[in-house]
Amino acid sequence: MKIAIVGFGAAAIGYFERMKDTEHELHVFEKSADIYSTSISGIRADGKLFVSAEMGGDIEIPMDLQKQFVDFYINHSSGQVETGASFKNPQYYKRFYESGFLPITADFYHIGTDQLKQVLFNIFEDYKSRKNIRFYFENEVKVIDFQGESVILDNEHTFDKVVVAAGRSGHVLVKDIITKFH
Repeated sequence: MKIAIVGFGAAAIGYFERMKDTEHELHVFEKSADIYSTSISGIRADGKLFVSAEMGGDIEIPMDLQKQFVDFYINHSSGQVETGASFKNPQYYKRFYESGFLPITADFYHIGTDQLKQVLFNIFEDYKSRKNIRFYFENEVKVIDFQGESVILDNEHTFDKVVVAAGRSGHVLVKDIITKFH
């Protein structure tokens, strides 16, 4: 089966982990210029990963799944990882709350910006080395359509299935899909 994946972020990585050893062809369309330009799960800027039931807006992601994701990144690192928890001290939590803030409790894992670049590269190289995964950077998908049993991307690329794994910046595509096929 020939499958298109729109976006190369946390959702796509989860999908690859399940599909990387199959015979399916996986074609990744990423609008960023390269692996270093992606904003994989929003951690690119500072190299911090969080496990918290209070983060992520209205999306509820089980804590064990969040921890598996963090462990996946850590397993692709070769350096030190700083760990800790926010607001271990209840007095700090109370002071923040009394000052009008809504403190969030979380376990954190700090890989660091420089080490994160290497982690992202390691993940990308692993997937790129597989015979069934192909990447197309600087390739923003703007239109998804169906023709019979096939999926057509941008009136040009034909696939058996599509996985839309776009992050926050892909909200326009997701909104268009919902509007078009609702």
